Order: sequence, then structure tokens, then C-alpha cells
Amino acid sequence: MTSQISAVIPHVAIRENRVVTDSISVAEFFEKRHDDVVRKIRAVMLDCEPSYRLRNFTETSYQRDNPNGGPGISTPMIELTRDAFVLIAMGFTGKKALQWKIRYIEAFNEMESELLRRSVPPAPTYPPFSGDHANRTELIYYHDFKPIFCRVLRPEETVLTPESMKEWMEMRGIIFFTLEELKNLTVYQLMAIAHQ
Repeated sequence: MTSQISAVIPHVAIRENRVVTDSISVAEFFEKRHDDVVRKIRAVMLDCEPSYRLRNFTETSYQRDNPNGGPGISTPMIELTRDAFVLIAMGFTGKKALQWKIRYIEAFNEMESELLRRSVPPAPTYPPFSGDHANRTELIYYHDFKPIFCRVLRPEETVLTPESMKEWMEMRGIIFFTLEELKNLTVYQLMAIAHQ
């Protein structure tokens, strides 16, 4: 499955749970001939260790229009991961190329954020409490104010609110102040508390 972020000019996509671009997009974006870009990519691939090459470069093809009509023409194309793209783009020089590299890196970052967002599992939903389950307590974990995980507390577990935590600490002789309370204390009041 492929999905694109259309608001980003450089073409990056998610394929097989990886963020990739391809030689055609790189050639178009950097305003270079596709055959020259493929030649450069293959030269870099030859110098890479096989394990690195297999992880980051995928040779494939696409169908382009036949200028004489008839069926499309199969043309070689190479998919690149972010790491492969960086290796290739390092060879492009000049102020304009630098700006394009930055735009491509931003596109990879945005697509990776999208992939990460998709990988966070949705919070589970449960039917309303009833019967024996009406007295159970659930603990919900949040990330960026979104529920990401929920579980039922075991009988030996306890959840403390800030107020109950303060009470528990004071019963054990531990002094507890909120930040607001601490801001309102003078140095003399703090010294008096410390000497109690």
C-alpha cells in the first residue's frame, strides 16, 4: 500500500512500512535526467556492502507512455530509503541543490511522523461497566493527550491522586508542597520547616 503526503513537493511514500522515494522523483525534483540519476545510483550501489544495498535500494520498473502509441514501455527505476537518498543527494552540489536536499529531508521527516502516528495503537474500547465488572478500576495511559493504552488495575495496585499522595506522604513524615505553595513560602518559613 502506498500513501503520499500531497502537501509536500518532494515525492516520498510508505511502502512495506518504510518511507521511500524513487529515482524518477529524485531526477524530476533535482531537474536531472533520469538515466543520469540511475547511473549515479548504480555506481553508489556497487560500492555499498550487500546487506546495506539490499536494505536501502530496490531495483524495480515503471510503465511510461510509448511515444509511438501502443503498450507502455517498461523503464528501470530504483526505490531509495532515506539513507540511500542521502548518499545519492550528497553528490548534488550548489545552493539550489542544498535547498532541494533540505526540502527532501523535511518530506522524509513528515512521512516518518505519519508512519509513527499510524503505528500508535488506538485506545481500546470497553463496554459500559455492569455486574461484576462495575467495581473494576482502569488505568489509561496517554501520549500527547491521546489515550494509547488501557488496562484493569490488579487488586494489589493503587492509584494516588495528588491529594491522596500528599496525605500518604504526610502520614509518613514527609513534607509535601505544591509548586504554588512553595513559591509563596519565605526563606524564614522554609528554614523553620527544615528544623522541625
